[in-house]
Amino acid sequence: MEIEKEKITKEKEEKEKKEEKNENKETIQEGLAIISNPNDNTVFYNPVQIINRDMSTLVIQMYAQLLNQEMQELAKKKNKNYDYELKLKENLKPAEFEVTKEKVNRIKRRSTDGYQGLKILEALSATGLRSIRYFKEIDGIANILANDLSETAFNSIHKNVKMNKLNPESEVIPSHGDAIDVMMKHRAPELQFDVIDLDPYGSASIFLDPAIQSIQNGGLLCVTCTDMTVLCGKNPTTVYNKYGALPMKRYYCHEFALRLVLGTIERTANKHKKYIVPLLSLSMNFYIRMFVRVFDGPGEARKGPSKLSHAYQSTITDEFVMMPLVNTYAKNKKNNNPDFHRPNTLPVNDLFDPNLKQNWRSAGPIWNQPIHDQSFVEKSIHFLTQNKQELSFSTFKRMMGILSMVQSELPDSPLYYSLSIISSHFKSSSISLLNFRSALANAGFKQSGTHCLKNAIKTDAPISFIYRVYCAWIEKKGEKESALKKLQNNKAFLHFFKKYTGSGSEPKSELDKIKIDFTPSSEVKKQMKIKAFYPNPQKNWGPKKRASGKPSKKQNQTQNQKKKKINEK
Repeated sequence: MEIEKEKITKEKEEKEKKEEKNENKETIQEGLAIISNPNDNTVFYNPVQIINRDMSTLVIQMYAQLLNQEMQELAKKKNKNYDYELKLKENLKPAEFEVTKEKVNRIKRRSTDGYQGLKILEALSATGLRSIRYFKEIDGIANILANDLSETAFNSIHKNVKMNKLNPESEVIPSHGDAIDVMMKHRAPELQFDVIDLDPYGSASIFLDPAIQSIQNGGLLCVTCTDMTVLCGKNPTTVYNKYGALPMKRYYCHEFALRLVLGTIERTANKHKKYIVPLLSLSMNFYIRMFVRVFDGPGEARKGPSKLSHAYQSTITDEFVMMPLVNTYAKNKKNNNPDFHRPNTLPVNDLFDPNLKQNWRSAGPIWNQPIHDQSFVEKSIHFLTQNKQELSFSTFKRMMGILSMVQSELPDSPLYYSLSIISSHFKSSSISLLNFRSALANAGFKQSGTHCLKNAIKTDAPISFIYRVYCAWIEKKGEKESALKKLQNNKAFLHFFKKYTGSGSEPKSELDKIKIDFTPSSEVKKQMKIKAFYPNPQKNWGPKKRASGKPSKKQNQTQNQKKKKINEK
């Protein structure tokens, strides 16, 4: 009997010890990965960024297919027996990219000898979830280096890699070190990475320079910045210190933040005679996520200043002006030099009464080129729809909505206008987004929505015409007299309202003679069917606290108390 009691007590003690070890952990399944994540916040994990990880997995998968085609063409051009070919999972339909000579020439310095697939660095890995998902869900990966500075995170990565039955020496390789040091040790061409993923807690600015130096020619750089409060203009000095640019605190701040960080990446690349080509740039939840290719090219790097602009925002109206840092001119025939540049000048704009003395706030410099590769986005959407059943994306519907909205965005119209803000200027009944966008489309102007903000408009129409549309709507609704009374204290908009409702004596320009038609446009209706904005699934759906790296004092006390109880028994 005593022997049996001793066995029972030993079994209980072992069970309690196991429970003690596992009580602060939970098993999380995301995609094809399963990880053991501490509940005590010693290692960072945020369920909000599932859409980030799903979208990143898709983009890297598409990049792997694009690069595979480019490498095949490059091998043919060099007459080499290059037999590596991306092997997709069973039933997974590949995307056929159009590989031009220009794209192949961009990566001509990349060595094809011994190429076995993508070499990826996740510089700030935390639990290792992202790296494990990449390896299990993306085809054509040679290996992934999952790095973290925290020893607790390093141990977590190692355990999670083994839990997913992956080889920690050749497949997903745990690394314990400073991300900057790790990247700087991989600057040699034979050690460089094909993909570098930067997803820090806060700003990614300090990691950009070493990342640019340690990425292959034609490589993919994935960057997340979660310091949106700062990037949206709360503290301009902090933004300048981090990114070398000034923010603009306006309703278009989310796209402005994207372009500001892209501008910083471009300037960083130019320092090393490189340049960037954005594939996809997204504003989601409380962060921004950018996927850019980095190419070698001193000649193209010289054109960097022409791809950056200062932004000027009127202090009276919604008008903004994008002014490139330089103007680009043709080649000099005498000495055959490449395109050269001259400083630009800000034009004088007399939209309103010149006596009002319109002032301008400046910010930037920011990226003024397209922030998405429309061909890449189109292929990504096609790949998603073709392989819906085989892909393991829990956020599939939202991904489709965001990518479809991105595909419909105007590529050559930076920033956007907020319909609710314009409505507040004239202090009258609001116009529906369908009617407003239809009026612009019926007048012959380009228009679209934006994935950055609901009820916002991207258009090539001048602000004077946009305001004129709203004035015409007020007249149509029979609210002209009430609007005139409400605008008595606002000289700028009163002047403008009188001009376009027939109360002023100003001569009409050709733009003013365009007939405004609010008839719903079929093109606009089609675009507005896209659902890109979804409600948050839970309350307080946003960023979490930074990982502590070690248990708190309270957690240590409770653990010590439980150990005492076990010892007493």
